Amino acid sequence: MTTHEAADEQFRAFMHENLAHAAAVLSAEVAGEPVFGWYLRSIGSRVEHADHGTCWLRVHSEPFATASGDTWTGTADAEGIADVAKPELLAAHEWDEESYGRRQRAELTTFVAEQPVSGGSGEDMVTAPPDLPGQWWSHLRRNLDSVAETVTTRQRTTQEVITRRLRVFWGDRVPSDVENWVCAHGDLHWGNITAPNLVLLDWEHWGLAPRGYDAATLLCHSLLHPPTAQRVMDQFSQVLDTPDGRVSQLAVAARILLRAEHGEYGALVQPLHDHISKILPRRGR
Repeated sequence: MTTHEAADEQFRAFMHENLAHAAAVLSAEVAGEPVFGWYLRSIGSRVEHADHGTCWLRVHSEPFATASGDTWTGTADAEGIADVAKPELLAAHEWDEESYGRRQRAELTTFVAEQPVSGGSGEDMVTAPPDLPGQWWSHLRRNLDSVAETVTTRQRTTQEVITRRLRVFWGDRVPSDVENWVCAHGDLHWGNITAPNLVLLDWEHWGLAPRGYDAATLLCHSLLHPPTAQRVMDQFSQVLDTPDGRVSQLAVAARILLRAEHGEYGALVQPLHDHISKILPRRGR
């Protein structure tokens, strides 16, 4: 076992201890196989609660310096969003682990029996046709419309970030100014949407973004299955085929490509470049 693998194993044990501690404090009993989130930053499991029955318990861990801000309280803040299918927050608990220099936040939410469209296990893309009827797509649109109508000061991204990233990747070939800022889920990939009953999961990153940002995120995570990507484009053409929608597609593509630099999303790199080449202005124009 390498030093890195040993460190990961030790941190997994730490996160299991965090889950057990949170379950005890919140009067729940772990009843499912725990699953880890991105880079082991979180751990979650199905639990049984004396008052609420079957629930989901998630513990998020961050160093003291980053255990704050919009993403830290995203799930709790999302309780104010109306007319959207999402888990309900039942209880929360925070505590510090001085020996690790980290703060933990546990959140007990209602249990969602439906599986993510991507199939779960940390996947957020589709590579095969998802079985999604027209009614499901209509429900998704209504939910995203409700999210967009939410008034908030939270920010998913900023004009400064978008302008910088678009200039780094594509120079002065594309305008980056955003005209319409609306509330967005902020991480709308196929691992955060369930079927056959639609529920939107993972509300860490919601906040203001260019209009069309959620549709652009879903589109970019669909490019490995062109028919699904086309369905997304057709379903959300009203927002994607606008200046803000094109900025959103470029901003999301840049964000994914930056993560690809660190070894993620390798399969998406070329499809992203192919897609973006279709919406970039021709040189000299």
